[in-house]
Amino acid sequence: MKMDDLFTNANLSDRAKAAIALQVPDSGEAWLDDMIRQAIIKETAKEAMQAFISKNDTGLSINTEKVLVKSFQIADAFLQQFEKKRLG
Repeated sequence: MKMDDLFTNANLSDRAKAAIALQVPDSGEAWLDDMIRQAIIKETAKEAMQAFISKNDTGLSINTEKVLVKSFQIADAFLQQFEKKRLG
């Protein structure tokens, strides 16, 4: 099933659909906003990990655990600042 089909068939408000599409945790539903926050953290951490790994041009092995921890720290900090700016 495609994502568009899920949106069409889901019993979600237009606000909730927009929150999902824009990845802004402002749907009016606490459970959905939590899921959107988790998606933001996951995506930001993934991008941070890719940046760390791509900068490793030394040919040396990298400490995967440290990269994971640092990536999620960056993602958490990003989300905190995002929420702070969004809520004013």
